[in-house]
Amino acid sequence: MTDNGHLELDRFRAAARNFIQTVDSFASIEREPFIARLSHCLIELYSSALDLRSVEPDTASIDETPFDTEKWVQLCNMLRDKIGPLDTYWRIFDSTENEPQCKALWLEIFPRFIST
Repeated sequence: MTDNGHLELDRFRAAARNFIQTVDSFASIEREPFIARLSHCLIELYSSALDLRSVEPDTASIDETPFDTEKWVQLCNMLRDKIGPLDTYWRIFDSTENEPQCKALWLEIFPRFIST
């Protein structure tokens, strides 16, 4: 990996750590400052992810590390409660769909693990 590749990876790692620290600190921050901080973290995380180079994996195996689903759902519910009424937003209307769609912000934060 080139020096730039290492810089991009370091930036992504730092953004991921910052996102995790922000989520972990949600209980100690008021709603509006938390959402503002979280939005900045997500922007940086997405931006740094887009800058990562495409590479072939070192292995074909899949990480099958189990995670505590109950704990994850509990965290998601606490975040949803923290975000409160600011959780709901309308998705940009797509005229090919029949109805406008209402979405939940907390599902955007943790989309992979929760089925609605």
